[in-house]
Amino acid sequence: SYIGKNTLFLGKYIGFGSLLTLFGPPLLVTIGYITPEFKTTINSLVDSTLIPLNIGLLMCGAMLGKTDRNTLKGAILRYLPVIILSMAGTIVIVFVVGKILGYSAFDAIVATAFPCFSGGSGGATTQIPLILQEAGLDADSYVGPMVAAISGSNLIAIIFCAVLDTIGKAKPSWTGNGK
Repeated sequence: SYIGKNTLFLGKYIGFGSLLTLFGPPLLVTIGYITPEFKTTINSLVDSTLIPLNIGLLMCGAMLGKTDRNTLKGAILRYLPVIILSMAGTIVIVFVVGKILGYSAFDAIVATAFPCFSGGSGGATTQIPLILQEAGLDADSYVGPMVAAISGSNLIAIIFCAVLDTIGKAKPSWTGNGK
């Protein structure tokens, strides 16, 4: 993250620190810098300890936070339509692009759109294949496309966040001025 944040232009304008933390470790595993044994140890620690702890801390922080109730209500009322419209738009775009590339609507939407709605790879790559397996489908064939879709959507999200942050700093009146 430090290296990415301090890389000229990329660190300041497109969130290269976040991108490097997202794609750097898999690259280190691929080139053999991180051994399979070390990777297994880290995966075990993250899965058994860090993820549950992180979720617990996020939930406690959300419940104990001192955000004004009226502010939360106002934010939810503005945020929900954006979420619903963006999800519907994503499904439409994925359907159209999937059809152009020769995928069925089900394959395109389940392997691309739904995993991106889960907020990260953990939920999508574990829960959606289980649901598909229970429905009698070959769940393993969906995992690869799901991981690719999640990685691509994370990349796009990081870049858009960095661009919006830059715009917000240049035009603070567009951000709500902290309200």
